[in-house]
Amino acid sequence: MASPQLFKFLSRFSDLYVRLSIHKEEEIYRYNTRLVNNYYCHSHIIFSIIKEEMDSRKDVTDASPIIGDCDHQTLEKQKLIMTNGTHSVSNSGPGTISKSHLDQERYSISAGIAVVINNIEFKTELNLPDRKGSDVDASSLFQRFQELGFDSDLLNDASNEDMMEKFNEIKDDKENLKKTGCLIVALLTHGNEDSVYMTDMSVKIKTVMDLFNATNCPELNLKPKIFIFQACRGGGLGRGVNMKLIRDDPNKADAAGEYSEYDEKFGETIRIPNEADFLAVYSTSSGYGSFRNTEKGSPFVRQLSEELLKMKKEDDFYRILTRVNKRVGMGYKPNFPNSGDVTQMPCFISHLTKELDQFDEAQEPRQFILYFVRSQTAEDMEKFDVLDAVAGNKGETLTKTQITPIANETESNSGQVKGDKKSLKTTDCLIVVLLTHGTEDSVYMTDGVVKIKNVMEYFNATNCPELHLKPKVFILQACRGSDLGGGVEMKVIKNRDPNQADAMASYVEYDEEFGETIRIPNEADFLAVYSTSTGYGSFRNTETGSPFVRHLSDELMKMTKGEDFYKVLTRVNKNVGMRYKPNHSSKGVVTQMPCFISHLTKDLVFKQKV
Repeated sequence: MASPQLFKFLSRFSDLYVRLSIHKEEEIYRYNTRLVNNYYCHSHIIFSIIKEEMDSRKDVTDASPIIGDCDHQTLEKQKLIMTNGTHSVSNSGPGTISKSHLDQERYSISAGIAVVINNIEFKTELNLPDRKGSDVDASSLFQRFQELGFDSDLLNDASNEDMMEKFNEIKDDKENLKKTGCLIVALLTHGNEDSVYMTDMSVKIKTVMDLFNATNCPELNLKPKIFIFQACRGGGLGRGVNMKLIRDDPNKADAAGEYSEYDEKFGETIRIPNEADFLAVYSTSSGYGSFRNTEKGSPFVRQLSEELLKMKKEDDFYRILTRVNKRVGMGYKPNFPNSGDVTQMPCFISHLTKELDQFDEAQEPRQFILYFVRSQTAEDMEKFDVLDAVAGNKGETLTKTQITPIANETESNSGQVKGDKKSLKTTDCLIVVLLTHGTEDSVYMTDGVVKIKNVMEYFNATNCPELHLKPKVFILQACRGSDLGGGVEMKVIKNRDPNQADAMASYVEYDEEFGETIRIPNEADFLAVYSTSTGYGSFRNTETGSPFVRHLSDELMKMTKGEDFYKVLTRVNKNVGMRYKPNHSSKGVVTQMPCFISHLTKDLVFKQKV
C-alpha cells in the first residue's frame, strides 16, 4: 500500500511536467502538428530452449526454438503472418454510443465467449519439444470459463489455419457478438518475446489481438478482450532472492525475538523475483507515439493528475489508471494532419503482488520517495553493469546519478537514491517519473539512450533489498515508437424520450468531458495476461501442468462475487512469483514472475453463475 501523501505529490504532475520537460529544441514540435519522436529501433534477440525433457527434472519451459539453420519455407510463412500494418485506417463515418454506456465505470458482462487453444505437438521443422502436461492446464481453464457462464470451446493442436478459422467463425456471427459481453482467448503453447507458436508456424501476438480490435471487430467495441498466454517470452531464466519466513514472538511485546515460520502455501522460504512489485505506467501503447502540448503539457500526465486529485478513499491505484486509460484513449483527439482518427492509448504493466491503495486516515502516515529524471550526461555517470542488454546504443547502462530526488515526506534531499539505506528501509513506495523522448524499449537522456529494463533493474530484488515487497512505480511520458495509434470515432447519443426504454430515436448528446464524439483506440479494452515476464522462460510440469495456469484456475474458483479481476491477477502474481520454486539445474535462485498489461477502460467484474 502507499500513503495519501504519495498521491498528493503525484497530483503535482502537470505543473512539474511543464517546468521540467520543455527544452529549447521543442520549439520545432508545434502542438498536434508533429510526432515527438525521431528515433525508432528494433532489437534482435536470440532465443534458446532446453531440447530434451530429462527424467530427473519435470519442470520444463515453453520456449522458442534455436534460431539457426531453420527451414526457409517456414520462415517465409512466419513473415507473412507476422507482418501487420503499423497504422490501421479507421472506419468511414462515426458509429454511435449511448451517453449512459459511456458513463459506465464497470463492464457489463452477461454473456461471454472463451476459446482455449492447447498446443502439445508441433511440426518437426519447428524444432520444438512436445508440451507434456498441458492437457491438465487446458481442462482446468476450460472448466473455469464454463463455470463463469462463458460459451467455451477447446482447440487441441491447432495450426494457424485452425486458429484463424475459429476466430473468423466468431467474428462472422455478428448477432452473437453483439450480445457477447466479453471475449477470452487462452493460448497454451511455446513462444518467444512477441510471438506464439501454432503447430505449424509462429504468429505475432499483436497480429492475433488485432483481429478483434476496434477497427476490425466493431461488435466488440467497449467490451473487454482478455488474452491469456501460457508460453515462454524469451530464453532467459527469471532470477531473484530467497527470503526465510519468520514470525514475531507473540510473548514479547516489542517483538524483538523471531523464529522460522512454516507457511502452508509458501513453505519456510519464499522467492522474490527481480520483477516482483513493479508497476510500469506508459502514456501510450507499444510501438506508438505519445503527444504533448508545448504549453499545457501532455494529455496523459494532465489526466493522471486530475484523477489523483479526484480519487476516493475506496479507490485503488488500478482503478485510477483505468480511468486514465479511458480519459486519454477516448477523450483525447490529436489534431494530426492527413492521418484519420489518430488516437493515443495509455496502458500499464503490473508485476504487483498486493493491492496498491491509500492508507486508512486513522493510520499514521508512512514515508515514500518521489523521483524525476533530470537532464544529465551519460559520460559523467558511474557505470552499472546489467545482463541481457542489447548492445550498440550509447548510454545503455543505468547509473545512479541519472535519478535525482525531487521531494519526499520529510523534505530531505538524500542525493543518492540507493545510498541512503536507512531512508529506503522506512520508505513504503518508490515512484520514478521519466518525462522524455523514447522508443519501444528505451528512453533518452540528453546525450544517449537508456534501456527501460535497465532503469527498473537498478531497484529490483537483487540490487535493492531495502525495497523488497514494496511497490516500485515507474511512470513514463515518452513515445514508444514512430507509428500513430488508429481507431474509430463514435457519436455520443441519448434517447430522445427517456421514458421509453426501447426508444430508437436518438439525438447527438454533448458530453462535457468528451464532446460530441469519442475515439476508440484499436488497443482499447484489451487485457493481456502473461505467465512470465518479457525475456524469460515459463515453466510447466510434465504431469501436473503449469504453475501459472494452476494458480489462475484456483483464484478464478475462489473469486468472490463482485471482486475486481485485477485483484485476482495480482494474487496470481504473488502465488506464482513467490511460491513457485522451479526444480531447475541452473545455479542460483530461479523464478517465474507473471504479469498483466491493461488497456482496459472500465473495472472488470465477472458475473458468476449461481
